[in-house]
Amino acid sequence: MAVWTLAPAYKKSIEEIMFWQKDDKTIVFRQGWRGGSVILTTVDDNPPDIDLEGNDELNVFDLIDDHIVDVDLDSFWDGCWSEWDWNEQGLTEEEIEEIEAAWDEDSYEGVEELGWNNIDNETYFYGELTLERVNEN
Repeated sequence: MAVWTLAPAYKKSIEEIMFWQKDDKTIVFRQGWRGGSVILTTVDDNPPDIDLEGNDELNVFDLIDDHIVDVDLDSFWDGCWSEWDWNEQGLTEEEIEEIEAAWDEDSYEGVEELGWNNIDNETYFYGELTLERVNEN
């Protein structure tokens, strides 16, 4: 097995999308990051077959296949933008303000305390990428 770090080559090229559900309602939170990386684990010493020259949109979790057996978020830093997508779920202005305040105060934990469950996450890298092996046999 080999371990690799995959990262965008340029700043502001990461978007994390979190899906939250409560009862029959689903809301989405999008966070843009100035930088970060993921850790890929491959079954052998061969590098992953990833287009490093440029990607319109690469969902890093879609990389898992017979060769790349694990993708772990390494670290993201300096959130540079964020937005909620309420998906016309019929939330009142008061509920929206409550969710936003909970996120601002305690992020994940704050929203979970309101009864929302984080049901899925997607992480996208855009543009050129860098790939570096981080372990040696």
